[in-house]
Amino acid sequence: MRNIRLNLEYDGTEFQGWQKQPGARTVQGTLETAIQIVCRHPADVVGCARTDAGVHALGYVASFRTESDMPASRLSLALNGCLPEDIAIVTAEEVPADFHARFSARSRRYLYRVTESPTAVWRRFAFHSHHALDVDRMAKAAAHLVGEHDFTSFTPVTNEANKICRVIELEVVRDGSHILIAVEATRFVHHMVRAMAGTLMEVGRGRTEPEQVAEALRKKDRRAAGPTAAAHGLTLLRVRYHSDPGPELPGTGKP
Repeated sequence: MRNIRLNLEYDGTEFQGWQKQPGARTVQGTLETAIQIVCRHPADVVGCARTDAGVHALGYVASFRTESDMPASRLSLALNGCLPEDIAIVTAEEVPADFHARFSARSRRYLYRVTESPTAVWRRFAFHSHHALDVDRMAKAAAHLVGEHDFTSFTPVTNEANKICRVIELEVVRDGSHILIAVEATRFVHHMVRAMAGTLMEVGRGRTEPEQVAEALRKKDRRAAGPTAAAHGLTLLRVRYHSDPGPELPGTGKP
């Protein structure tokens, strides 16, 4: 039995998220259908993250086990021939048996893209803010979220046992008319990045002071932080694994 790693990207607009659901179009379900056609047996595909409906990915990682002896390079081509145009396998490779797309990950990096101008090209991939945003204020507020914290105030889920996450880096930078919020952490709780983005935009509008973000963390109450930002502005950029050769230098979070 071989263990195959898929590196893929997808436009999440028409998907009901990663995780397969009865009667819903999902990335996981679509991949499993393609793998069954190509490998001629059912396969359970493991994903690196459970992205929500409408969320995109440029550096998603999935893994599955197969009895097929098809070379990984051909497997990639064959799968792309069976997949819709909003999913693309970038590369496929055989990996050690103990590799797991989710549990072998050491960090994930997301990008939330905001535009202050109406856009046709970016309408699927960027949230249009109708208000001017102060990036310096947003960056100052973001600094309070870096490090290991209880992120109860940034998730609607109340029954999750562990809400402690370590944010390795959180950057807010301007790129022309776009504002990029890039965050890397060892783990995320449900809706965490979108809640962070919504909170930082409230600071950028001047409705919340940067120091209040630290207070929101301490309160451990979802009502203390800002709104959950729209899903379509969020993209999973990359996943780092323990087997990766050395650390990468932190970047600006641009795709």
